[in-house]
Amino acid sequence: SLETMKDLLPCNDGNATTPSSEKQEGGDTHSTHPPSITNNMTNDNTSDNSEDDDMSTSIESFAQNNPLMSRVQAALRTQLQKTHDRIRQQVLEQDEALRLSKREREDVGVRLYGMQQQLARLQNHLDAVKDRREGVGVERSAKDDALQQSRAREREALGGLEELREAVSRSAAELAGVRETIRQGGRYNDEG
Repeated sequence: SLETMKDLLPCNDGNATTPSSEKQEGGDTHSTHPPSITNNMTNDNTSDNSEDDDMSTSIESFAQNNPLMSRVQAALRTQLQKTHDRIRQQVLEQDEALRLSKREREDVGVRLYGMQQQLARLQNHLDAVKDRREGVGVERSAKDDALQQSRAREREALGGLEELREAVSRSAAELAGVRETIRQGGRYNDEG
């Protein structure tokens, strides 16, 4: 961080100090930055481009020549490398998760296609069953009509049979009467 970098920068005598500022005589504080940087940092924002270029140049030369900056750069490089490795691992994990999601989506698609095919077969079977049911219903209706007609004919036949029984019964009674008459006539002839 910026405070860590300030702590590692040398003070005016070239030695690194841990506090970011020290008390001078009279209680004034001074910066731990070298005078060239401190002067450039306290310059007014209205300075021209050449002063900005001088500041950039002095910072670059300071960064290249100061051994503490190599430690800061190494720490930053290590931190960046760890961040890079972490992000790379996250990208790999997300790529794997994406690959698994795509595979799962494909599997779901295949299962869905299979279920759609099975649903189509079941729908065709259901339509065939409905057609057969309608055919059976028509056939049953025709058979019910035929049965009703047969029952009506049976009732008529039974009615005719009953009439025939009554006629037979009457004829049998008449026959019995005629036989009795013949027997009586035969007895009368035998007596006479």
